[in-house]
Amino acid sequence: DGRVEASLQDDGTALVSASYSLTKVPARLEMNYRIDPSGKVFVTEHLSPVKDREGGQEEIPDLFRFGVRFSMPARFTQVDYYGYGPFENYQDRCTSATIGRYRSSVADMYQYDYVRPGECGARTGLRDFKVLDKSGTGLCVMAMRPFTASALNFAIEDLDLTEKGYVRHSSELVPRKQAFVTLDLVQQGLACVNSWGAIPL
Repeated sequence: DGRVEASLQDDGTALVSASYSLTKVPARLEMNYRIDPSGKVFVTEHLSPVKDREGGQEEIPDLFRFGVRFSMPARFTQVDYYGYGPFENYQDRCTSATIGRYRSSVADMYQYDYVRPGECGARTGLRDFKVLDKSGTGLCVMAMRPFTASALNFAIEDLDLTEKGYVRHSSELVPRKQAFVTLDLVQQGLACVNSWGAIPL
């Protein structure tokens, strides 16, 4: 279940709040948007576990990531960011990366050299992350603290081995036209300290 409320302020600022009961985890998600007349959108997100019948918090599984995801139309093919790069990196796999300004195509952010399709292409320590068309028009994301993001021609479901229709080799993936963007306050590290079975430290 969910609810959405909107209002327009005297200065032309629009306020939108949305609240959702999540079905796969016992939690409530609150999203608040403030859209100023210049077109800037300020977003806050809050996730809280729901109370059980005795008034305590129900246990929720560990989160793989906390943030938002959405798709952008096919014309948005370029990425420009200031953060760790130039190659993919994660919070426990970024010491060889360097903070800088980098550009890439959305198509080049997917890593085809893994044994099978899966999560990839993230950039951490971001100060800003832009998804643009060839003219340089598009979306620019900034946050109060460094964040993680990616933009791929594949949805998360395309890369999730638990999904129906999952393919076993990256060469079998069919890129979609749109850019699938993830923006994360935090994402769990990759671990791999003693092969792929280990959880992050």
